[in-house]
Amino acid sequence: LVMVLVALLGRYLLGCGRIAAATSVAIFGFWSTLAMGVVSTGGLLSPLVIGFPVVILSVGWLISANAAWLVTGLTVCTTLVLLLAEGQHYFPDVSQPSVFAYASDQVIFYVICAILTVFFRHAYHRRLRDLRRMGLTLAQRTDELESRTAELGRAQSVANIGSWTYDIPTNHLELSPAARQIMRCEHADVFHFE
Repeated sequence: LVMVLVALLGRYLLGCGRIAAATSVAIFGFWSTLAMGVVSTGGLLSPLVIGFPVVILSVGWLISANAAWLVTGLTVCTTLVLLLAEGQHYFPDVSQPSVFAYASDQVIFYVICAILTVFFRHAYHRRLRDLRRMGLTLAQRTDELESRTAELGRAQSVANIGSWTYDIPTNHLELSPAARQIMRCEHADVFHFE
């Protein structure tokens, strides 16, 4: 029922163009469903607890680092509540290591997941900033090159001189526009030699 409500709310938010809100609803809805599943299948000893780190990583990646910390805190609190419930014998006894050992391991694992998420997000955003900076530098250099190429063309036209480049491996000779005008071969800019 919870997942149906989450799906309907997510669909509505997507229809309104609120993708970030729909993502948040989906992830927090999944977290709630997972928490209910853990409670109904044995508490801290439930195999479903392994899903919490996945949710923390997803939140950190898809929403924000702060949201990952929020979900980590919520998961740690839930783990502590489950630990107290285990202490009150709310869940059936199972012959396995102590619940406290499970809870400690899970809390440590959740915090490590959040730290890794923050690290990955920062590294990812740092790389994006570097790529944007390189893109701007490349665009600036391209503009400078085009400007200098235009200046060269104007200078060659005024001086009535031209230039050419010859590619030895392919036997191609390429003339500048001014050289084509001087040689009166307006239609061909590349010559091939056999």
